[in-house]
Parts: sequence; structure tokens; C-alpha cells
Amino acid sequence: MRVRGLMLSLLAAAMSMLASRADAATLKTIHDFCGAFDCAGGVVPTGGVTMDASGTLYGATYNGGPDGYGTVYALTPNGDGTWTHQVVHTFCSEPDCADGGNPTGHLVLDTNGALYGVTNFGGKGRVGSIFRLSPNADRTKWKLKTLYSFCTSTSTPTCDNGYRPNYGLAYLGQKDGKLYDGATPLYGLASGGKQDDGSCFGGGCGVLYRIYPRTEKRWAYSVLYRFCPKLGSCTDGWQPLGQLVVANATTLLGTAMGGGAHQHGAVFKLVKAKGAPTWNESLAYSFCPQVGCGDGGFPSSGVALAKNGYIWGGAQGGGNVPGTLFKIAPNGTESTVFLFCSTNCPDGGSPTTVAFNAAGEVFGITTDGGGNDGGVIYKQSGSTHTTLYRFCSQANCTDGENPSGPLTFAANGKIYGATQYGGANHGGTVYELTP
Repeated sequence: MRVRGLMLSLLAAAMSMLASRADAATLKTIHDFCGAFDCAGGVVPTGGVTMDASGTLYGATYNGGPDGYGTVYALTPNGDGTWTHQVVHTFCSEPDCADGGNPTGHLVLDTNGALYGVTNFGGKGRVGSIFRLSPNADRTKWKLKTLYSFCTSTSTPTCDNGYRPNYGLAYLGQKDGKLYDGATPLYGLASGGKQDDGSCFGGGCGVLYRIYPRTEKRWAYSVLYRFCPKLGSCTDGWQPLGQLVVANATTLLGTAMGGGAHQHGAVFKLVKAKGAPTWNESLAYSFCPQVGCGDGGFPSSGVALAKNGYIWGGAQGGGNVPGTLFKIAPNGTESTVFLFCSTNCPDGGSPTTVAFNAAGEVFGITTDGGGNDGGVIYKQSGSTHTTLYRFCSQANCTDGENPSGPLTFAANGKIYGATQYGGANHGGTVYELTP
């Protein structure tokens, strides 16, 4: 055990030394959010940003607005390096928060310019909703439509169909940079599901759901899979979290934070049965197959799918490992690409989302570490790991702290994202990174 722990420590040190350079990019803060819970412009941005063809960025804040239940915002470039901030929607603006509250995760943009997302609170069941925001012709006014409210049926008092959706929505073509067509299904993850025996702390082990428009006015919601259906050890995974990937029309990929063959989480695959409406779940990989968990564990941010079929992602620490960047080959073989250091280490800690730019290069973020524990943005090129930027490099973390993904890549090579905290007002930032 001691020898293995020493070997893992030496391996982590060796892999950390592969970084060719640090702080190899220039960061510019393009918006500072207010630091108060009920700031009209929002506070604590989540889920990064989405960019349209004109270069306007869209995102959500978990808090802010008159009652503190969050906002959707737009940032429009002015052509002189400055940006104009606009509140698109303030949540909990309807009685009993019927329009939702506390939006979370990445926003989806469709071909007509509408935005789609999820809230962690509110809706008719007060435990979350799925919404669409549609703009007028000049995008100065937006109309919200609730597509689904979680946990409203009296026939499912334990929220069998899920509640408190997390992270955002996924669709076919998203991984290739295409806009949502507004007609095909959207997929997402939520907590809840049928009451469990305590395996998932009594609140349900999580669900994967689908929603699509039957008509313009009516959207159909269904649960494709309930995790841990047999209860007990949840070898299929439990508490699915993070970004789903729609690999094709019949295959979905994601991460479960717990469960799996070794009870340290897993990467799962959901495949539609041929000629049948059912979906079958299997595991692409279960973390921690060996003592010490050298591959990491407890993934909670989803995965990214490369063009060559490899699945990439970040895993939290497990055993003697403080976090990993991993990839899984189409045949199921897992490789640990990079071992991150612990808190305050210069290469970051707690890796989360991974993304590819148009050239297929690998980028990612960590929520902490980086010397001042503010998190980092990094790039992985083969065996070379480069720390592009360490947050909290400026006094009082005015450059932002704790980035939330995913990253968004512009055609000119610049990278856009958000930090949940820090900034001039300590309420989070939106940034522009020039590699």
C-alpha cells in the first residue's frame, strides 16, 4: 500500500512536470456581476456562455433579480472592445415562481434565436422547470414559455419523473457545433426518480429524460432511464450529473457521480433498442478498479466526445489521486492523460468540463487550485499539459474565481466563459481568453 501510494505520488509529480508553460494566455474580464444576492443584473453565473452568429453571448445567473432567483442575460459586443449587458429574463417574476427560479447549466440556442434551459427551483411543482425564451425581431423583448414543470403529478408524490434538473440540455448536433433545430428531442438529467431504499439517501437515484415538441404549444416529457432500478449497490451508477453528449440519434453518454462496479462513479451509455421504444443502459467505464484509485473517481461534469470516438472528461479525486483528465477508447480502455495536484497546486484541482475547439484540440477547466485556489483553464496537446490561465492571479480575485464550464470557442480563436465568484464586485465574471 505504501509503495503504491509513493508510486502514484511520483507519477503525479512527473505528469505535472509535462506542462510546457504556465499562464500562456491573456485574460480580459468583459463583465463583472454585482455581489449582492438580489442585484438586478444577476449574481453567480453558472454554466458558462453560449454565442450566436453575431458574437452575442448568453448565460444564466443562479441568483440576482429583485427576489434573488436568478436571471438570463445577454452580452453584446460594441465593436470597440466593450460589451453591453442586458437582462433577458428575471426569474420568479410570476406568482409562486411559476416561471422557475435559480437557473443552472448551459443555455441552448436554436436556429430561430430562442434560448432553452432549466431551473433548479420554481415551476408549478416548485422543484424545477424546463423553459424556452423567444425574442422579438430586434431581440429587445423576450417571452418565456415553461415547457415542463417537474413533480406536479399527484400520482407520483415521490417525483418519480425527477426533480431539480442539473446542468442543462443536450441535443443531436450539439457536439458538432450546430444550433438546435427546435424540433428534435432535448435530453437532460435530474435528481429524484422512484423512492430508494437509502442507497441514494432516500431521495431517488436520478433520471435521464427527453422532451420534444408534439405541437407548437405542447411538449412531451418522458423518463428514458431511472438510475439504480434494483436499488442496493447501484452498479449502473447513481446521481447522474454534468453535460450529456448525444453521440447519435440512438446513443447518449454521460457521467454518474456514484455507484458503478467499484462504487466510485462511472461513465454511462444509454442506447435505444432497435425496433422498440426502450433504452438500455450500460457502463463505458467504472472508476477505481484498483486500490488507490489511480484513475480518479466521482465524475460530476459529464464528458466530451472526440471525432475519433474517444470519450474525454475530468474526474475528481479518489484514494491517493486529487483529480484526473481521462479518455476512454471505443473499446472501453481507459487512459489517465493527466494527474492534477491537490488544492493550491499550480496546475489546478477538481477538474470539471472538457471541450474541443474546431481543430479538435482539448481544453478544460478546474474549479480550484492554480496557486491561489481560484481554478485554471488548461490545454492538453498529446502528452503536453499547458496551464493557460490561473484565476485569482490578481489582488482580491478581481480576475474571477472558480470558473464554471463549458468553454465557448469563437471563430477567431478566442475562448469565452464565466466564473461563479470573484471579479470587481465578488459576484462572478464573464471573461475572454486569448491563447
